[in-house]
Amino acid sequence: MEKKEWIIDPFPFRYKGEQYIVILTRYRENERKPSNYAKSKVEFVPRNNVNNSIKGHIDFFNVIFDSVTDFCDFFCVERGNANRDLFKDFSRIFASFIPKEKVINKSDKEKNLIGSRAEGNNPNAIYCYDVRRNGRKEDGALKKRSIENSNKAQSLSPKLYERYRRNSSKKSICRKADASQ
Repeated sequence: MEKKEWIIDPFPFRYKGEQYIVILTRYRENERKPSNYAKSKVEFVPRNNVNNSIKGHIDFFNVIFDSVTDFCDFFCVERGNANRDLFKDFSRIFASFIPKEKVINKSDKEKNLIGSRAEGNNPNAIYCYDVRRNGRKEDGALKKRSIENSNKAQSLSPKLYERYRRNSSKKSICRKADASQ
């Protein structure tokens, strides 16, 4: 993700017979991390209920959640089985689902989740409604669109993205739009 300047990506995950959409998000440069070893944020969203989710973070080896109780409740794990290796066991299973390459063909649910999470977690920001030049900075250099905006455009409108990506430093492709507009 870092090499390709990708900040957010969803992929499917199956655990205990249930289907989830995982949203993997890199930490931004100045964003506070829960530990020095945290590499990415992760959110698990049930495919059949996108309004429910549990968040955690990933270090070099494990997926870590804030609360064992919340983890057990969300994934329907009996608390009697919640031993100290629970997150390690979960991480081993989870690792086999992480795609090696960026998934190009995303479902509509995955696209909408990227749109709603990419720029400030706005659930209504799922549309690309204009293309505009970003202008110049005071020193005359071209302004650049955010990585979040670029990722959102590539996921929601791949044809539009391909058309304007060569001038990525000059244009913002997706702007936030409220679904009610």
